[in-house]
Amino acid sequence: MDCGKGNMSENYEVKIEGIEELQRNLKNLAKKNVETAKKAMTDIGYDLLMKSRAIVPIDKGILAQDSDAGFISETELIVTYGMGMARDYAVIQHERLDFQHAPGREAKYLEKPFRENIQNYISTLAEKLKGMMR
Repeated sequence: MDCGKGNMSENYEVKIEGIEELQRNLKNLAKKNVETAKKAMTDIGYDLLMKSRAIVPIDKGILAQDSDAGFISETELIVTYGMGMARDYAVIQHERLDFQHAPGREAKYLEKPFRENIQNYISTLAEKLKGMMR
């Protein structure tokens, strides 16, 4: 930082060198943080998808085949079943507790593994974010 000299009635000039580099570094750090968080969220989303596919009701396999995980915005990741025409079918199969399913298959196929793993997912995300700050 360079301060010009002068008396009280004169203007002072302050020049900060390296501000552009600092701004670039901060922007790169923010980008890295977003990328790391998105990678962790993607891993969590696909873990939930695999766990839910293991218990999703199977008749013709339409739900397991018509499922995916992905971002719908910069910060929102969703796991979906029944995209398109099978959406109503997916909701019914998920919510109806009175349906009889094959052994190992059940309603709440998305909610159950999410509830069982939520603490692990939170810990995983927290660890990844902490790792960025070290």
